[in-house]
Amino acid sequence: MMSLVRSIRRRSNQREVAGSLLAQCWDTPVARGKDDWREAKFLACDTELSALDPKSGEVLSIGWVPIDGRQVLLNQGEHHLLKPQQTVGQSATIHQLRDCELLDAADPKAILEIFLNAAAGRILVFHHAELDMAFLNRLSERYFGSPLLLPCLDTLLMEKTYCSVATSPSKKAKCAWVPAAPGIIYPPSPTTMR
Repeated sequence: MMSLVRSIRRRSNQREVAGSLLAQCWDTPVARGKDDWREAKFLACDTELSALDPKSGEVLSIGWVPIDGRQVLLNQGEHHLLKPQQTVGQSATIHQLRDCELLDAADPKAILEIFLNAAAGRILVFHHAELDMAFLNRLSERYFGSPLLLPCLDTLLMEKTYCSVATSPSKKAKCAWVPAAPGIIYPPSPTTMR
């Protein structure tokens, strides 16, 4: 169902992204939820943000590591700092990135293009995809006129779905992983689809 929604949204934005790296990324085949996850290609991603609201905050850094089936390709991992338009403020206490460390950071559009090259043909993996994708979609809309509309797997959603903390006094986490868990594709919410 989500791939159908994503496909419809892509068609409606096709004119805005024509000839761009985003359009090329959309045209690259990616594994579907019914495919064997051990054969799929993933891109494990993490961002550091200046706020939790994509309307007021910015992406300060992004890093990723490709995963081909069961193989984590650490030697192909990348990390980039993005030049913010405003001060990082108090968020530096969380991510440890200060304004002085971002003076020579790269242009966000250049990093988004590098990211799209890495993401082509892969399922993005985030821990809290809704938050990260809201920020990345904002960047994509600024530079390409469209949200990313890429398939994602959300490990936080998986954890909430498949893990529960025992109510016993020992408070040990119990986790019941099911074989189908890696095939769950993060369904974009209305906020990530904007």
